[in-house]
Amino acid sequence: MALHEQARATGQPFRAVVNEALRRGLAPTSSERTPVALTTHALGRPAADVVTAGGLVLDVEVERYLRVTRDLEDPGGRDRP
Repeated sequence: MALHEQARATGQPFRAVVNEALRRGLAPTSSERTPVALTTHALGRPAADVVTAGGLVLDVEVERYLRVTRDLEDPGGRDRP
């Protein structure tokens, strides 16, 4: 039953119904949960250096920022060599 419907059916405020649903959902369960087995795979060495790639992205963003601000200051490009 949807929370709005439950609030209408029980006459409780919507907020009270939501809080009760959250309490029930977050309450600890009494049953033991079985651990999940995950299969891992060796992916090898990374193909690209993440640090270098981050630096390149930063360089491109700085160049773009400088170009945009230069265009805003001189839209016609008259003052550029």
